[in-house]
Amino acid sequence: MSKNIPYLNACDDAAPQDRRSMIPLLATSLAWVGAVIAAAAVMNQGDDAAGISARGWVAALVASAMALPVVWAFVRYLSRTDDLNREIHLRALATGLGLGFVVWPAVSLLESHGLEPGWPVAYMAVCVGYIGGVVVWRGRFR
Repeated sequence: MSKNIPYLNACDDAAPQDRRSMIPLLATSLAWVGAVIAAAAVMNQGDDAAGISARGWVAALVASAMALPVVWAFVRYLSRTDDLNREIHLRALATGLGLGFVVWPAVSLLESHGLEPGWPVAYMAVCVGYIGGVVVWRGRFR
């Protein structure tokens, strides 16, 4: 499939240095996702009338702190990649952030009027905007 859509090639056209730089990014991302899943499990076990238990708070803080190495790995990846990939990712980040800034006030307004989506819409808009931005900008520059 990736041969038919050249701008969806994630690693096929990456330089060996870029591939090596992706390994810490992948490893820290997987560790962070695992920490979030574990924190959610701990927090679901401790539900009571008083709210989240102390273990739940610690689990949530540890999972949040696990995001810092992901940010560090991403910044390191961007600093080691070529100018074209750096431009693609920076434009994708701007696209995702811009979409989040558009969606966030709208969701806040709707939530104040009773809409409860049950999931973080603004956060998802940033993620979808970034991923979509990588696909679009990669296609435009390649």
